[in-house]
Amino acid sequence: MGEKPFRSINLPTSLVKEIEEIIKSKKTPHNTKASFIEDAVRRKVRDFKEEEKRIDKNDIEEMRKLVEEFKEHVRKVKEL
Repeated sequence: MGEKPFRSINLPTSLVKEIEEIIKSKKTPHNTKASFIEDAVRRKVRDFKEEEKRIDKNDIEEMRKLVEEFKEHVRKVKEL
């Protein structure tokens, strides 16, 4: 049997009430709580993935710096 297309989660009542108020105020294009929450989660997942990429790029740059420092250290040792 395949995986179900949807899953349920529990959210704090206070947060759901805030979402309902935002929807009622028409300050969002979303007409339902589900639509609002799905969009918010998608954005958070996208942001998380982008942050992971930035961290990876920063890690690579840091590694490059360490390699250069190591090379410099090896040059100095060879001069001894």
